[in-house]
Amino acid sequence: MKIRFLALAFTFVLLGAATASAAVSSGHSAKISSFDFLVDDSGSMTADHATAGQNKMELAKSAMQRINNAIPANASYSGGIHTIAPYAELQPVGAWNKAAFDGKIKGINSEKGMFGRLTPLGSGFNDIGAQCVKSMKTPAAIILFSDGESNEGPDAVASARSLLAANPGLRLHVVSLADTPAGQSTLDAIAKLGSGAVIVSGPTLIKDDAVLNRFMADVFGYGYAAPAMMGDASGAIFFSFNSAELSMEAVNTLSAVAKKIGSNAKVQVGGYTCNIGPEAYNQELSVRRAQAVRSFLVKEGVPAANVQAIGYGTTMKYSKRSLARRADISY
Repeated sequence: MKIRFLALAFTFVLLGAATASAAVSSGHSAKISSFDFLVDDSGSMTADHATAGQNKMELAKSAMQRINNAIPANASYSGGIHTIAPYAELQPVGAWNKAAFDGKIKGINSEKGMFGRLTPLGSGFNDIGAQCVKSMKTPAAIILFSDGESNEGPDAVASARSLLAANPGLRLHVVSLADTPAGQSTLDAIAKLGSGAVIVSGPTLIKDDAVLNRFMADVFGYGYAAPAMMGDASGAIFFSFNSAELSMEAVNTLSAVAKKIGSNAKVQVGGYTCNIGPEAYNQELSVRRAQAVRSFLVKEGVPAANVQAIGYGTTMKYSKRSLARRADISY
């Protein structure tokens, strides 16, 4: 089955072998040579997540296992697992092995308790930079699993900025276990520091295969080739700010796309927003954008049962907010 991708607020992009399930194709455009799971091991991570109702460290472990399991067994990465707050090396950076990583993840203690275990998140970035990053092959990715709480030591955002400045081949991605506005704000600020950085909700990544697949594509390169703009932004198709209404340009484009989608094709529409406004509202707006595209495709004759619409909320992928006000189609 041929897979295509349409960025309605951006451009047309040709995909690789993306699927709508958790299984990720081994064919990919590799974005990194090495990665490290960096786990916040402070006291707040042993508390239950306010909305997910589960120990945050257990959620982090589940998210790590989902990512680890999604990497094809024959992939040739260098990988490691470290904790910060306090710093510890659970798996030295070396040849990645799925089974070895799974064992180390399962062995992480989630019941250490909160008493006397504050969160020097900034110090953790300094530690990982001094003791781990230099041994990583570039381009490299650190994937931080944290609730964003930082109540001791140097400023976490400033330390993350220094880490990235000292290592130009490094990207810092975030799997958020935040359940407070302050924690989420810290993680959002960290994710904004580097071009191409990804931030995703941990509980959502655990439950939603489509979110996992997109994360694997954006961080590792599995799923589709890196997008390339066709022309400048003036020729792109946008949703207006705070709107889920399709423009005339979008209608014309979707009419053409609907004619190309076969009656048996499985179609996935992903809606996104920029980062202005509350997260909950942006999530709802992204759903409406995805549903608007789905409804139009169905009206144009694409079988309703074949079209899935998913709202992904805020995307930090594009530096210009207007480029984030979009919907994507894969089929």
